Amino acid sequence: MKKGLSLLLALIFILGALASCTPAGQTTTDKDSDGTNNYSPSIDGSDWELPEGSVIPDPTPAKDPSTGIKISYKCDPAIGGTIDGKATQYIVPGGYSETVTAVPLYGYQFVCWSDGSTARTRPTDKVSEETVLTATFIPVEVPFKVTVPVVQVNTQSGNPIKSKNYENASITISGADKEKHNITMATQIKGRGNSSWSTSYIGKEVGDVRWSSSRSEVHYVSQTDAYASKNSYTLKLSESANLLGIGDGKNKDWILQSNKYDITMLRNWVMWSLAQRMGTFNFVPSCAWVHLYVNGEYRGIYMIVEKVEAASERVNIDDSGTDPDKGYLIELDFRAGNDSSKKEGLDYFYIPGFHENDSNKREFDILSDHSTKEECAFIQAYMTEVHNAIVGGKKEEIEKLVDLYSMVDIFIIEELGKDCDWGATSFYMCKEKGGRLYFTAPWDFDFCMGSYSSGINEEGLISAGSYGNEWFEALHDLPWFVEMVRARMNALEDDLSSLLVDLQKMAMALKPYADANNERWNIYGVGYHEYVSPQVSSLLASYDEHVAFIYDWILYRWDIMRTWYPQKETPSSPFYKG
Repeated sequence: MKKGLSLLLALIFILGALASCTPAGQTTTDKDSDGTNNYSPSIDGSDWELPEGSVIPDPTPAKDPSTGIKISYKCDPAIGGTIDGKATQYIVPGGYSETVTAVPLYGYQFVCWSDGSTARTRPTDKVSEETVLTATFIPVEVPFKVTVPVVQVNTQSGNPIKSKNYENASITISGADKEKHNITMATQIKGRGNSSWSTSYIGKEVGDVRWSSSRSEVHYVSQTDAYASKNSYTLKLSESANLLGIGDGKNKDWILQSNKYDITMLRNWVMWSLAQRMGTFNFVPSCAWVHLYVNGEYRGIYMIVEKVEAASERVNIDDSGTDPDKGYLIELDFRAGNDSSKKEGLDYFYIPGFHENDSNKREFDILSDHSTKEECAFIQAYMTEVHNAIVGGKKEEIEKLVDLYSMVDIFIIEELGKDCDWGATSFYMCKEKGGRLYFTAPWDFDFCMGSYSSGINEEGLISAGSYGNEWFEALHDLPWFVEMVRARMNALEDDLSSLLVDLQKMAMALKPYADANNERWNIYGVGYHEYVSPQVSSLLASYDEHVAFIYDWILYRWDIMRTWYPQKETPSSPFYKG
């Protein structure tokens, strides 16, 4: 009977997974019939609520196994997964078991337990006789349907793109799923990126001879040298368009993201997919993969991505007018002060006390429409209040100024990836007129999930691979924040499981394109950047190995976070009702 139930639930699970497949090469969002993105959560309300408190009983192991009741947890098939926790336990009669979790190995997905439960984690079990509970796994065999169109960009001059200044060009997209997305139009294009931006080897191939001014010698261009030229670009179209049907509408500004430091080309996508499942952020970038040619030269697989900006179809805030009390989009960016076109007190500001002991001061860069010092002073004063409230740690004071739900969700995303930059750059916030501060637009994860060398260790919190975030250092062990994160992670368990399945399905679909990218750059098994850890470069010799690494990372990192934010509510919880 139990076996029949397992098979039935497995069938239901498979059908549900197939029904949720992503449209061609795009992130997992609800789509209208014409392919446009229908994902648009409101900024004026969060999409999740804290559950009612319920305390899970403490485990009661038998001191002497001979006097206890045996409960065993197994995997079927054995190669499909493992049990995280004690697979064999002896509990006192009438007592409770310890928490266990079914962990699917790469290539498999969890379906259900033999008693019909579809939750991977069993916080506790109570049995009256010897019991075996079996976790059923099935292979992940059906990939997503992904179409990877061809994008051709030709500069007006015919020269390579070597600067971050716009130059005139044309763009042609062909091979899209829908004919209306095959376009040709005028555009402007410029280089994009900071640590990833490189001009030294543009136009160079492996084996070319090059003079190195830093070494004062001639040397031969290596694979790593050539790969450094796979830069990202910013596009400004001559007219607004909805490229490949992604996003919420037409816009002139788009990113051609190289994913130079992420051989899987999935780190950004998987984090955006989790953010979309959360439903809290008022903007999450959408993307599609493409073959990119620049002036006829194949540059490999890129992503077309929505740019983070204040716009009705992106970060939708009211930044019109000159009244200082209006909408603001802000990026935490320690490089803003190096931009000669921006002025402190007008375009960016500092918050007294924020990372004051670090060598790099943290600028808060205003990205939305603004023109006066009064506007900058207004948002600076508001953000200073936010900082002081967070450092003070009182929930009621923070909640007056900040949406706690977006704060918890961005914390979970950033910590899951162990993002090395979230306290320094590419970290976005917005404030609507008369409203509170919201965290939004999760961004730039190609250096997360172990990619950045100093962040390879999955242990620890506050993502201290490079720059931790001082606000969350102040928050992460406060009892009320711990309880919110604990409750939110509980609610996200099913989303995490489906995300891991989607990751594998997308990887299966992208593999031939990733291999084509490797034929261009020959980068598998190569240490391709000094900041990238060897564990995700020279020690991984295939696309499958790269994807398996981030799959395992997510599972293990989630488990590490659970040690800080356990599934079980405790009597010290602010929501305890015992």
